[in-house]
Amino acid sequence: MGLDFGLVTMAVGAVTGRRGTALGVGTGLAAASYLVSSLASTISAIRPGRYFSLFYWSVGNDQISRRASMADFTVLIVAGLALLVGAVVAFRRADLN
Repeated sequence: MGLDFGLVTMAVGAVTGRRGTALGVGTGLAAASYLVSSLASTISAIRPGRYFSLFYWSVGNDQISRRASMADFTVLIVAGLALLVGAVVAFRRADLN
């Protein structure tokens, strides 16, 4: 999960070229993901959105008592690979000269 949020920050930094924007978007997305995962159990309107939270797939799906499933790992790995590809494409398009 931490790697995924780091890759979000790297991809945003590659697209925008601005360190502050990248850190803000990465941190904001992590905070929003945490809030959605933690509040989904008490607020029924948010409950369907928990599947978009990386916190849900890493710690919020009761992995401690029932162990992590292949679906948990698959979501985190696929998200990381997609973000890595996005960051690489953005870096290749960036004008570094």
